[in-house]
Amino acid sequence: MSTAIESRNQTPHRQRLTPIELSHLPFPTFFTEQDCDSIVVNDLFRPYIDCEDTGQYTTSLEKLESMFGVSLKQLICNVIDSGARISLEEINFSDCSGFMRCATLHLIPTVVTNDGSTGCAGILVDRTKSWRLSQRLNLVQSELSIVSQVSAQLGATMEAENILKIVLIAVTAREGLGFNRAFVFLVDENSRELVGCHAIGPINAEEAGRIWGTIPDEGKDLRSIIRSYRRSIQLSSMETDRIVRQQILPFDDKHSPLANSILSRKPIRVTDMQQLSTLADATGRLLCAPELAIAPLYTRKRVLGVIAADNLITGRRISETDLEQLQMFASQAATALERAHLYENLQSYTGKIEKVNRQLEETQKEIIRMEKLSLMGEMTYRIAHELRNPLTVIGGFAGLLVKSDGLSETAIERAEIIQKESRRIEKHLDILLDFSKSYSQECESVDLNMLARDVVRMVEPAFLKRGISVQSVAGDSAVIVQAHKDLLLHGLYNVVGVLGELSPKGALWRLISTGEEDASVIEVLPDDQTMDRETAIGVLKGFVQSQTSTADLRLALANEAISYNGGHLGCELHEQQPRIYMSFQK
Repeated sequence: MSTAIESRNQTPHRQRLTPIELSHLPFPTFFTEQDCDSIVVNDLFRPYIDCEDTGQYTTSLEKLESMFGVSLKQLICNVIDSGARISLEEINFSDCSGFMRCATLHLIPTVVTNDGSTGCAGILVDRTKSWRLSQRLNLVQSELSIVSQVSAQLGATMEAENILKIVLIAVTAREGLGFNRAFVFLVDENSRELVGCHAIGPINAEEAGRIWGTIPDEGKDLRSIIRSYRRSIQLSSMETDRIVRQQILPFDDKHSPLANSILSRKPIRVTDMQQLSTLADATGRLLCAPELAIAPLYTRKRVLGVIAADNLITGRRISETDLEQLQMFASQAATALERAHLYENLQSYTGKIEKVNRQLEETQKEIIRMEKLSLMGEMTYRIAHELRNPLTVIGGFAGLLVKSDGLSETAIERAEIIQKESRRIEKHLDILLDFSKSYSQECESVDLNMLARDVVRMVEPAFLKRGISVQSVAGDSAVIVQAHKDLLLHGLYNVVGVLGELSPKGALWRLISTGEEDASVIEVLPDDQTMDRETAIGVLKGFVQSQTSTADLRLALANEAISYNGGHLGCELHEQQPRIYMSFQK
């Protein structure tokens, strides 16, 4: 009951009323004389208190004082003696039907005109409707404040673990929803099961007393409590959290209230003893409270899981308001979790883009290097060619000197040295010329059958060391394309080399050249006797999503070399088997 406030009228004035006027006042009214032996009430006052019908409706002072919870006798005497009014504001009381009301009671000095007796009239102004609206407004404001504080905390993090911790703290904090315990189960999209994720709260009354005894009552708001507990509480150290993380429940069990809440996307208050008993058995007696509130975690696109809460320790009943507020928290948590999931994907994609950009930079550097090498090869070829002609003349002249007569031994010896060094330099020039030719070749007719055989010979030593085999399967006729042979050889060599690095021991690859109507193709196919389909597909995935910078670079160079020659490097599943190919349009 609220504290009553006295308000005195400073100017004494006694209201003159007849008994009939008193009984017909448009307010719930009672009248009594100074002795307060009998309290007369009008018809409008009767719904508030039990009355006796003795020709007029009466009640006792004790009943009035018991109903209002206020000592009235002294106040009535003061009103009659002083002639001043007294008002008692915001009296909260229960009427005779048990209905809670709020009213203002005005005690007014009166004179009964027919006999001149003085007394006190009590006029009751019922403010129950406005009081209830005010209470409802305060409740809504409190709910909005809680939602606002939780939203602010959820908006400040992008980590799923922190989001779940914030929601669990808000559900169980006294300044939040005030549940004793809360549990989160998330849907495993692969196995379609409900997996226990986190929980907060005591496992029994003894632990509750120990935990609640350490929580200071500092009158903090929910935002401050969440911030404080996020740093101090370790969910993994709680027995409840440890047990819930061991729980795996079927997602499609129609008899499970957890699954029903998810499938219907509606909050549920479980009170059925059979359902509660079944759920308690399924969770190892973890969810064993006499009532359970469940709210689904879902977004527009998918269902994430559920939040369950109970009052195992205090036994407080779960109201519809509690259930609605739990669903509000669940909706906020689901939105925050989805946002965290999108942020995580964005980070992953950003990392991949950064990786691709780095690989692109490396490829560009390699292309520049190749262009420099090509230029260097051309320059080397010209310089070597210019040096070779005079060197041949010098060597030939030294040979003639050695064979001529009349030279001294010293001169012959020196001529032999000149001849020997000339031959040695010519060999080095041959090496330089061979090196430069690969960068200065013109486009020519290349037989893909021969190209495949050359690549097999090049990779075979390294493949044998790994226990891998490679074969070239030639067609009935030559498969000719116009290309720079060495560049094409370099490209196919890198493709086959990367496949060899990804293949298991004992694998066999075949290089098959075919000439089709509109294209010439070299296929690289796995042998199904040495590699099953799953293994071969795994190699293909590794080929497409190469994990090493070396493989990325080799494939980038291979693709560049093949594209430079008008070809296309591709891979696909052909007749349920992986197929890597180089195709050249005719």
